[in-house]
Amino acid sequence: PALRRGESVYLVGLNRSLQATSRKSVVTNPCAALKISSADSPRYRATNMEVIELDTDFGSGFSGVLADEHGRVKAIWGSFSTQIKYGVNSSEDHQFARGIPIHAISQVLNNIISGAKGPSLLINGIKRPMPLVRVLEVEFYRTLLSKARSFGLSNNWIQALVKKDPVRRQVLRVKGCLAGSKAENLLEQGDMVLAINKKPVTCFNDLEDACHALDVYDDTDAKLELTIFRQGREMQIHVGTDVRDGNGTTRVINWCGCLVQDPHPEVRALGFLPKEGHGVYVARWSSGSPVHRYGLYSQQWIVEVNGKPTPDLDAFVNVT
Repeated sequence: PALRRGESVYLVGLNRSLQATSRKSVVTNPCAALKISSADSPRYRATNMEVIELDTDFGSGFSGVLADEHGRVKAIWGSFSTQIKYGVNSSEDHQFARGIPIHAISQVLNNIISGAKGPSLLINGIKRPMPLVRVLEVEFYRTLLSKARSFGLSNNWIQALVKKDPVRRQVLRVKGCLAGSKAENLLEQGDMVLAINKKPVTCFNDLEDACHALDVYDDTDAKLELTIFRQGREMQIHVGTDVRDGNGTTRVINWCGCLVQDPHPEVRALGFLPKEGHGVYVARWSSGSPVHRYGLYSQQWIVEVNGKPTPDLDAFVNVT
């Protein structure tokens, strides 16, 4: 069972001196929404995620696991990174720790043990296939039902969502879609997602469970039937899902003093792709290099070379 507010837990892990340490604490919020804003330079950012907060601040240098009094692991106490901005041109990286519910990890682990269908990875000298993860490439945020009512959400839906989750009393709303995703032209910012496949949804776990349920069909084009509330109207739409192997960026090319790659998810999460709809992304550049001399910097795109389109790295290599 998941942790509950007021439940006692033990944080067991290693401190900065790599010494095993145990501390007792109490759960203050078992389902806090993780909020990490975009950094100046696009980088990995956890989204659509609920974490566990404790009543004790153990600092960012203490990580490990949260266990109950019987020693059963309930969560991973992990570190997150965010960027705090001071004024217009200054910012600073900030580290903080929160609990990641163990069910988020056990689902992936069970798929690895049972035999996944993705690319293999060497683990403890044994090659194991990694699971393919089906995702809805949309970033959501939470809105209280009391506020959703002011936007015109009906009493019937409010009662249905409260019955589904009397603790959170919230509805999920669309913050943005990843550029190039199957949801990009279907969902709009501010849409309230009320149900998926006729089942009410109230939290990020409901989204993951709905995507995971499609895996039994073994269909990469499988779609979710979403019931949404948009500008006072209830609508039914079918949205496709995307399948990812979790490897992220696997190929980078050093060309004329810059690193080019296919756009990673955080670049696409900004909601922008070149008007051509394709291109390779410049991730970094070196001072004094040819690209520096001619004004090609990071966070720019190369969409063609000598008049020849470069939709991906293979095409880029062929024309350079």
